[in-house]
Amino acid sequence: MFEQNITWGEIQDKAKQEQKYIFVDAFATWCGPCKAMDKNVYTNENVGRVLNDKFISVKVQMDSTDKDDEEARRWYADARTLTAEYKVGAFPTFLFFSPDGRLIHKSEGYRDTTAFIELAKFASDPERLKFYGDLDAYKTGKRDYSVMPGLVKTMTELLDDKNGAEAIAKDYKANYLDKLPDEKLLTRENIEFIFEHLNLISSTEDRFFKLFFNLPEIIDSLHNQKGAALYFVNYRIAKDEIWNKLFANDTTSTPLVRNPEWNKIYATISEKFGTSYAEKIVPENKIFFYRRIKDWHTWANLQDEKIKQNPPKPPKEGDYFLTSDTWNLNNIAWDAFLRCNDKIVLKKALQWSELSIKLEHPNPNIQYLDTKANLLYKLGRVKEAIAQEKKAIEIDKAEAKKAGQDKGGFTDEYSETVEKMKKGLPTWPQK
Repeated sequence: MFEQNITWGEIQDKAKQEQKYIFVDAFATWCGPCKAMDKNVYTNENVGRVLNDKFISVKVQMDSTDKDDEEARRWYADARTLTAEYKVGAFPTFLFFSPDGRLIHKSEGYRDTTAFIELAKFASDPERLKFYGDLDAYKTGKRDYSVMPGLVKTMTELLDDKNGAEAIAKDYKANYLDKLPDEKLLTRENIEFIFEHLNLISSTEDRFFKLFFNLPEIIDSLHNQKGAALYFVNYRIAKDEIWNKLFANDTTSTPLVRNPEWNKIYATISEKFGTSYAEKIVPENKIFFYRRIKDWHTWANLQDEKIKQNPPKPPKEGDYFLTSDTWNLNNIAWDAFLRCNDKIVLKKALQWSELSIKLEHPNPNIQYLDTKANLLYKLGRVKEAIAQEKKAIEIDKAEAKKAGQDKGGFTDEYSETVEKMKKGLPTWPQK
C-alpha cells in the first residue's frame, strides 16, 4: 500500500506515468493519532483496496530523531519542503495530489476506517481537478462569475493563498455583485459570500452597507442569523465615524486626540444614521477607546456606569453563553487581571467577577471562579485565591467524573496556577 525506498520526485514521476493520484500521510514519530491510523485504519483491507486502486501512497516522517533509519534520513529535505510548502502543522496531515502533482485536498486528524475511505474518495473525485482548470482560466483573463466564489473558498482552504483569494473576491464583488439589480442580489449565496468577506465593504457608502442598514431582517433571514446585519452596521459606523477619525491608522495605539469630543461624535452619528445608533455605538466605543489607549481608570468607570444603567441579567436556558451578560462580566474582569496592575481597577474587576458568579448561582461557570481566584491573588489575598482556585478544580473534576472522563478540561491548567500562587509567582503574562 505504501511505497518504500522511493523519493518524492520518483513518486511524482510514477503518478504521472500511471495516471494515479498521490496520497501523503505526513506523520510524526511521537504522534498518538498517527500510530492509531497505522494500527486501526491502514491495516484494513477496504482502505488498502481504495488506496492501491487510485493512489501512489507514501508515509513521510516530518520530525527527526536519533533513531531514524537511512530511509527516514533520505526524506529529511523533502519533508521540510512539504512542511513549508503545504503548511503542515498538525499530525497526522493527509495531503492528496493530482496525477500532475498539484495539491487537491488537505485534511488533518485521525479518521476511522469509514471516514478515511470517504475522505480518499472525496479527494480523488475528478471534480477536485476542476479547480485548477478554473484558476488557470481566471489567470488568463477569462471571467466565469459562476465559479469565482468557489475559487476564493478553495484558494483559502487548500492553498492558504489569502492574498490571491482576496483579489478574486474583490474582483467578483466589484465587477459582478455590485452590478446586479437588488432583486437578483438578495440571494442566500450572495449574502453568505459577503458575510465571508465583510472587509470588502469598506465604508458606509457601500451598496451592501445600505442593504444591511435598510433591510436587516431580510439580510438576517438570508444569512440565517438574527442580528447579524445590525452587528455589522454598528461595526462599520463605528469604524468610519470614530476609529478612522481618532486614529491615524489601525496599527497604532496612539490616538490623534486623547479627549475626543464625544458629544460631536454622537450628534454626527445621530444625524447620519439615527439616534438609536448613536445611543448604542458611542457608549460602547468610548469604552473601547479608553481600553485601547490604556486609560484604565476611565475604562473601569465607564464599565461601572454601563453596569448600573443596564444591570446584567442571569443567563436563560437556551442562551448562547458567549453572548451572555455573565460571560461579558467575566471577560472584562479577566482583561483587567491580565493587563492592569492598578489596585483600584483590580478591585472593581473583582466586583464584576463576583457579580458574574452570583448571577449564575448555584452553578457558575468554573472559568468565572478562576478569574476571581486570579484577581484575589493579584490583589495580594493569596489564601483566598488558592482556596477559590481549588474550588474550581474540584468542580471541574466532579463534572468530568459525571461525564465519564478521567479529568476535567481545566484541571491541569488550574493546578499549575495553584502551584504558582504557592510559590509567589505571577499568574499573569510577563512582558
